Amino acid sequence: MPTSAVLQSLLLLCLAVGINGYVYSCEEVRYKLINSNIAQNTTFACVFTQEGYNKWDQLKKISIAGYATSDQWVCKSVLAYASETTKLGVLDCGQEFTLVLTSDVPTFQTPTKQPRQRAIRGRETFIQPHTYMWFHTESCLGDGDITFSTGAGVGEQEERYVLRTFQCWNMPDWIFSFDNVNTIYVDDGIVLSVEYSSEPGGSKNPTKVAKGDNIVVLTSGRADDVQNLKGRTDNRAYIQIGNKDNADVSMDMMINLDKDNSGSVAVQKAYAGTTYNYYNGTRTENFNTGYFEVRWEPSGKDAPEIWNSQDHIDIDIWIAPKTDRTPPTTTTKTTTPSPTSAAATTKAPKPAGDDPYCKCGVDKFGFPAGWKYNDIWLDVVVILDTSEAMDASSLADATGLVESFIGDANDNVDFLITDTTAPFYSRVGVIAMADTAQVLYNLNMTKTDKVQAAIKKGVAQINVVDAFNAAQKMLSDNPSKVGARQVIYYLTDTDPTNNLSPLYQFKTTGVVIVNNFLQAGELEKDGLKELASYGYYYSDTNYMLTLQSFCKANCFCNPGKDALAGTDPATPSSGGCYHPSSAAVPFSKAKSTCAADGGIIAVIHDDDKGRFVQQQMAKTGTKSDYYWIGYEKSGDNIWRRRTRTRTGTWIPVPVRVRGCQVGFPYVCEFPPCAVGNKSC
Repeated sequence: MPTSAVLQSLLLLCLAVGINGYVYSCEEVRYKLINSNIAQNTTFACVFTQEGYNKWDQLKKISIAGYATSDQWVCKSVLAYASETTKLGVLDCGQEFTLVLTSDVPTFQTPTKQPRQRAIRGRETFIQPHTYMWFHTESCLGDGDITFSTGAGVGEQEERYVLRTFQCWNMPDWIFSFDNVNTIYVDDGIVLSVEYSSEPGGSKNPTKVAKGDNIVVLTSGRADDVQNLKGRTDNRAYIQIGNKDNADVSMDMMINLDKDNSGSVAVQKAYAGTTYNYYNGTRTENFNTGYFEVRWEPSGKDAPEIWNSQDHIDIDIWIAPKTDRTPPTTTTKTTTPSPTSAAATTKAPKPAGDDPYCKCGVDKFGFPAGWKYNDIWLDVVVILDTSEAMDASSLADATGLVESFIGDANDNVDFLITDTTAPFYSRVGVIAMADTAQVLYNLNMTKTDKVQAAIKKGVAQINVVDAFNAAQKMLSDNPSKVGARQVIYYLTDTDPTNNLSPLYQFKTTGVVIVNNFLQAGELEKDGLKELASYGYYYSDTNYMLTLQSFCKANCFCNPGKDALAGTDPATPSSGGCYHPSSAAVPFSKAKSTCAADGGIIAVIHDDDKGRFVQQQMAKTGTKSDYYWIGYEKSGDNIWRRRTRTRTGTWIPVPVRVRGCQVGFPYVCEFPPCAVGNKSC
């Protein structure tokens, strides 16, 4: 049946609060989503099928009415999901498809076995439901960044994760990916021309590369880990150098496997040669060959287990002779780069987490980079698990951790300050939880206090919801006088069996941190990951990681202002706080009104923020086609931003300059509450 026949009934699912991703394989649809009662707030649902797909009848039973088609995919405007789905029975995943949910519609491409060419401008997403695709750089023109990600959607809030950032001068000749969805985003002004395909070739028909080529292998399970499906053995790169012309090969590997993945990356260094397996860590291998293979060999998951993982593989391969990849005088790269190009300075790639506000980075030793521990101001309730789920050693580590991160104003160390006369201070409460909650400190713990707790025999594990209710009561009985954010911090090894919905409302304004005190050989617990706020689950006894989590929790917008997310899902306000006004006023009035509350007129520096500001204006119901943005003409006759946000001057919305005395509505941008900032 042709794809167009599916359009009238392609409905997709009741999708969900609590869903951890916006890319779903057939296996996830079958085992996680069908007939679930979850709902997801995105605008578009896009269905892609593998090449040669013919199981259209089963798709007709699980779809949403839509309006567009192109080759193998269907993309729907889904402003409201249906409340029920049709009983399907068993969904056959012998032929694969991919469901993508996103807030906008990027340009989608579907790699096929027959190579295709594409000139990429802006953002394009490549979908290969059965996993595996390669890209061959034909040319790259322009100056700026080229970002290669796993997943789709709008940033990390919709499960699109950056794997590597390049520029034209260091763009690899080849990229191999074992993912089912990859997104390439190129900065404005760059044109990247690639050939791409889903054909692995095999040992009899390998991909032919040239001497001097740079090859990168990238894959991750963060958006979707269908490449880990048990029995899927075709995720491998078969690479032949010319006509099997021997050359020196240098391979730099960075391998981070999920704790549940006991597999490896395998390298076969010669045709029909020995296979070598590599596990977690970094490693460099040098060998001479005319043929080699790079294989993804995970431990394998059964179909019901497919969801996502923390796997992240980054392999850089150089075929001698290594060409000069220093920044050239121009940012033009072809498949045969000039070895004599002169060096020049170009802008460095944007680091992950380069957000305008809420800087919580750390240096290579784990210490704060540009912020101070003793500028944190929070209300923190620590829940200490004293059931038999924690052994005595874990409990001792947990109590020592709590005592270590509390300081006072007279300390010379940058830890939490609990002295209420200090400019920035935190209140810390402690609850020992076994079968009942025992309050050890009622938001009044100080540096001199010790945490006295012991394992209660006969109590196998705690009730995490009862513990949450006890923490909530402590917070409500002791309201903050400074508008501090509320944090509930679990130190536990209990695997939750409760319905965790009572915590959902709290998580909209507060933060739940979970530090899982794993015992030797123990696996992480998915229930504890669900218990935590997004980005706040970890397993570590290092106080510095806890304090960095407190820094991130300290980033928030006050009621009445809307948050713009940044690159870190743990700091959903790191793009700033915003409040629109429908009042049509001159630029100077808009500027002074925002400044009166410590803000500026919102400045637009990328497409995500442009859409966000437009949504803010739409909320006001204004009928104006124009609104003020925060640019002013300086003395040198150049339009400049009055802002502390990150650099860049691209404006992704139409700009029409009129007299500044004309009245237009506007959006104010404010720094969020953060470490060292209460003026919010």
